[in-house]
Amino acid sequence: MIFRLSNLCSTKTSYNSWSININNVYETSRKYLEIEKQNKNSKEIAEIAGNMHDQIAKTINLLDKTELQLSKSLENIEEIKKIYKRWKGKFIYIKQIK
Repeated sequence: MIFRLSNLCSTKTSYNSWSININNVYETSRKYLEIEKQNKNSKEIAEIAGNMHDQIAKTINLLDKTELQLSKSLENIEEIKKIYKRWKGKFIYIKQIK
């Protein structure tokens, strides 16, 4: 983006220096905006990663709780089997008496 400054600059050298300065300002501004966009993207990525970490931690906690509950259920099943085996003969005896 070059601005025509012919009415403000009387010599060719002066015009060229203005042109170079404007180009430098443009390039600096463009790079600044690009860096700002990258920073914004980095912040969004960091936020998403933090949320993912939280969800993974919650999932692991739920898996641990589920594991404990399944272990307890398996213990209960084994206890029921023992009780059934212990009382199996008595149930048959009760049926025969009636």
